[in-house]
Amino acid sequence: MKVLHVTNSLSEGGVETLIVQMLPELSDRNIEVELLVLNKKKTSLITLLETKGVKVHVGKYNNIYNPFNILLICKYLKKNDIIHSHLFPIQYYTIIAKYITWSKIKCVTTEHGSYNNRRKYLLFKILDKLFLRKYDKVVCVSNSAYSSLTSWIGTLSNITIIYNGIPIDKFKNIKPYPLSYWSLDNNCIIVTMVARFFQAKDHITAIYAMQYLPENIHLFFVGSGETVVKFKKIAKDLKLNTRIHFLMKRYDIPQILSSSDICLLASHGEGLSISILEYMAANKPVIGSDVDGVRDILKDVGLLYRHKDPKDLADKILSIANNKRMYLQIQNKCYTEIQKYSFENFISKYIEVYSSLI
Repeated sequence: MKVLHVTNSLSEGGVETLIVQMLPELSDRNIEVELLVLNKKKTSLITLLETKGVKVHVGKYNNIYNPFNILLICKYLKKNDIIHSHLFPIQYYTIIAKYITWSKIKCVTTEHGSYNNRRKYLLFKILDKLFLRKYDKVVCVSNSAYSSLTSWIGTLSNITIIYNGIPIDKFKNIKPYPLSYWSLDNNCIIVTMVARFFQAKDHITAIYAMQYLPENIHLFFVGSGETVVKFKKIAKDLKLNTRIHFLMKRYDIPQILSSSDICLLASHGEGLSISILEYMAANKPVIGSDVDGVRDILKDVGLLYRHKDPKDLADKILSIANNKRMYLQIQNKCYTEIQKYSFENFISKYIEVYSSLI
């Protein structure tokens, strides 16, 4: 069985992390899997796949919206049994490529989020339904992603749910960096958020929350992106730049999480957050915004703060930081919850989907 995954970029972010973890595991289970990345400038994680024996093809263009990407995808259809698309506009390109070449290839796509900007416009409601119904299987990563999608385009027989999973063992027994590594005093508390800087994330609420927190609490942002320069300036203007640390893109996430006291995801909506799963696997108490995709995981497990409410977020951080008993209770609940997101089960479910189509 030959499966080609197609994605926009391979640099950072939850989808990219999932692909980097997923494809080698599929390969180890005798699936001939390759990856096509459309944006030739965003490929920094390629080595992580190639060193594990996964072949990666890179597109010719810098702009994922270049329609010639459709012709690029056409080149790979005859060489594979299944094409698995991730994200917009590839979800459209894949179906167009199949039909203009009269290909018999089977098509799978994963719906990674519970919201996107296309859902503001009626035209995209029509187009999304038109293209997604042409897929042999549409996989939603969570209940909220499924509910959101079916509310948007209606219930289709080809839609299923496979919860995201992560290799939990990757986060076990990781030695933390000492506080001196970050030039911090021993009484400092580290709150860490791993998320790309773009419009779906709510970094600004986390920044404003720091105004209500004591001097010994430091906020680590891990990730780069289009809004990072803007938020660095805001942190400096608020005189918080000595307590808010922009670590940018990092490849030592397990070590950073091990060094953290509390983990945070401030977001406007998720499918099923890889970052939250990693926080739990690192055995940390987790705080998240009370929105779809975050609420699904953290309800009755972690702490939820009111969306876009920096004071409530600060209060939630303090409630854990100042109460050791609560800290341990949430930590234990989060670590128990992560056991439900078995990577073995996640991979097996996708193999079942592929096998059912051949």
